[in-house]
Amino acid sequence: MHLNSLKKYIPNNDPIIIIGMHRSGTSIMGGVLSRLGIDMGEELVGKWWSNPLGHFEDKKFFSLNKRILEAAGGAWDAPPVRDAIQAQKDNFTEEIKDVIRRKRSSLWGWKDPRTSLTIKLYLPYLTNPYFIVCQRDHQAIAKSLRRRDNMEIEEGIRLAKIYEERINDFFKANPKLRMLDIPYEEMLAVPEKQLKRTIDFLEIRVNQEQYQEALKFVLPKEKIDQLSKKVRAKERIEMVKKAVTKPWKIARFILRKIWSKIP
Repeated sequence: MHLNSLKKYIPNNDPIIIIGMHRSGTSIMGGVLSRLGIDMGEELVGKWWSNPLGHFEDKKFFSLNKRILEAAGGAWDAPPVRDAIQAQKDNFTEEIKDVIRRKRSSLWGWKDPRTSLTIKLYLPYLTNPYFIVCQRDHQAIAKSLRRRDNMEIEEGIRLAKIYEERINDFFKANPKLRMLDIPYEEMLAVPEKQLKRTIDFLEIRVNQEQYQEALKFVLPKEKIDQLSKKVRAKERIEMVKKAVTKPWKIARFILRKIWSKIP
C-alpha cells in the first residue's frame, strides 16, 4: 500500500466522530485514529481493567453527553426516548457549540458511545463530518457487558438493539452524511484490510510508522500471544540444537544468567 499517495489531509473543520454501542470496538477505533495522527482530545478518560489500552474518550464530550442523557431522564444503560433527548436542545446548544468550536484548530475527532444517542443535537454545528460506526454481534456485546458490569445477557442485547436502531435511523434521516461501518469481528480478523478502509475513507496521509503503530494497536491479543508462543518455541528449538551441537554455549548462557543475578 502506498500510504503517502492518499489524497489529502482532512480540513480542520471536518471532524471524525466514532459512534457505536458500548463494547463494540469504539475504543479500538479511537486508539487507531490517535495513532494515525488524529487529535482525540487533550484530556482523555483513563485506562481501566476492561479497556487496558485506554478509552480514547475526550472528557469534555463524555461529560457533556452524560449530562444531556441525565437531563433527559436516563443514562447510557437506560436510553431516554428520542423526544426527551431532543427536548434538551436549547439547554445544551451553547455548550455543544463551544466544545466543537474549541476543537477546530487541528485534525480532530471524538469517541463516546453515548454520542450514538445524542448525535442529533450535535449535527447542526458540525461541518462536513466523517462518521465511523463500530458494529459487533449483539450476543458478544451482551457477554462483554456481563463481564464488565454484571449486566443480564437479555438486557445487554436489548441495549445493543436500541443503539443500533438509533444509529440506523439517524443515517436514514441524513443519507448524504459520510459514513463507514467497521465490524468488530473483521477488525480483529483482518486488521490490515480494515485499517486500509479507514485510511481511504478519511482520505488522510499517514507515514509507515503511523500505519505500523495503528496496526500493532488493533492486532488481537490472541494473535500477539500466538506470535509470542512461536517466538518462544523457536528459542527452545535453538537451545536444543545448541545443546546437541555446541553444549559449551549452553553452559556459557546459564553462567551469564547466574552472574547477572549476583549483586
